[in-house]
Amino acid sequence: MTDITEKHKNILDQVAKARKELKTDHYNMSVGEIINVYNEKEMSLNPAYQRLYRWENEQKTDFIESLIIGIPIPPIFVAQKQDGTWDVVDGVQRLSTILELTGNLKNYDYLKLKTCKYIPSLDGETWKTIPADIQRIIKRAKLTINIILTENSIQSQYEVFQRLNTGGVHLSDQELRNCLIIMFNEDFYDEINKFKRDEVFVKLTPISEKKEEEEERMEFILKYLIARYNSNSFNNYPISQIHVRDFIDKETTKLIENKDFNLSNALEEFKASLEFLDKLLGEQAFKKYNYETKSYTNAFSKQMYEVILPGLSKNLDKYKDITADKIKGIIDIIYNDKTYKYATKAGTKPLNRYKLLTELSFKYFE
Repeated sequence: MTDITEKHKNILDQVAKARKELKTDHYNMSVGEIINVYNEKEMSLNPAYQRLYRWENEQKTDFIESLIIGIPIPPIFVAQKQDGTWDVVDGVQRLSTILELTGNLKNYDYLKLKTCKYIPSLDGETWKTIPADIQRIIKRAKLTINIILTENSIQSQYEVFQRLNTGGVHLSDQELRNCLIIMFNEDFYDEINKFKRDEVFVKLTPISEKKEEEEERMEFILKYLIARYNSNSFNNYPISQIHVRDFIDKETTKLIENKDFNLSNALEEFKASLEFLDKLLGEQAFKKYNYETKSYTNAFSKQMYEVILPGLSKNLDKYKDITADKIKGIIDIIYNDKTYKYATKAGTKPLNRYKLLTELSFKYFE
C-alpha cells in the first residue's frame, strides 16, 4: 500500500472540512407548492440577484413552454437561513417568471405570453385566459430545490451564487461583485454606480461598449479605493495563490464593513484627483507615451491608472502647483523603473502586478 504523503493528507483533510461546512438537502416540489411557499413569505427572491437577470418576454415564454411540454428544468438553489426561510440564490428569473405568469409576483401584472415556438396558439394569452387544464399542468410541474445551509452568511450565499452562475447569461467578475455589494450595502452600490458616470472619469478611462456593459469602470473605482485605503491588505494574502477576483471581493467587503471608511469623502477625493490630472494632461492622463514617435498611444492603460492614482490622491495637496511637465517627468521615471517593467510584463500574476503598481504609486507620489 502506498504511503500517504503529508500533502495528500492535507488535501484529504481540506476536502473533509469543506464538505462538512457545506450542508445541503433537496426536495422535489410542484410549482403550486412553490407559489404557496412564496406567498407565505417563507421564500424571498433576493433583489441583488434579481438585478442581474432580466429576461425578455420571449425568454419567459420559452421557459413557460418548457414547463408545459415537460422539458427538464435545471435545479433551483436556495440558501436556508436560521429561521428556516429561503433566499433564492440561483433560479430567481425562473421563479419570477412563474410567479409573474400566475399573477403572484409583487408589483407585476400577469405575464402575457409572446412568440410561442411549440404552442403558437398560446400567443397573447395570460394565466386568466389559458385553459384550466394547462394551468393544472403548470402547477403540477415538478422542480428540484437544492437547499444550502449558510447560517445567514452573506459571504457564503454569494460564493455559492458565484460558483453556480448558471442563469444562461455569462456574468463578468464585476457584475457578480455588484451582487455582493448590493447584498451587503445597497447604498454603497448606488453611490459607486452613480459615480461611474462622472464626466471626467468617463473621459479619462475610455473603454469599449462591451467592457462598459461588463461594469469595468465599477471595478476601476473599487481597485482605486482598495489601493488607496486598504493598501496594507496585500500582506494578508498569499499573492501567488489567490485570484485577483477573490482579493477584490474580500477587500470590497472590508471597505463596506469598515465603519471608519467614508465612501462619499473618498469619492470626492477621487474626483479631485481626476480633475487635477484632466487639467494638466487631459485625455493623455492614463495613456502610454511612445518615445520613438514622441506621442501618446490611443489606448487607455490600466497599469498607468493603477500606478498614478492612489499615491497622487493621498498626497494631492503637495502637487497643487506642479506643472504638466513635472508630472510627466515623474511618470517617465516610473516607466523606466525596473519594478514597473517587471510588473507590467507578460506572465506577471495579476494580483502581484496590482500590488507592485500600488507600492510604486505611493513611492513616487509621496
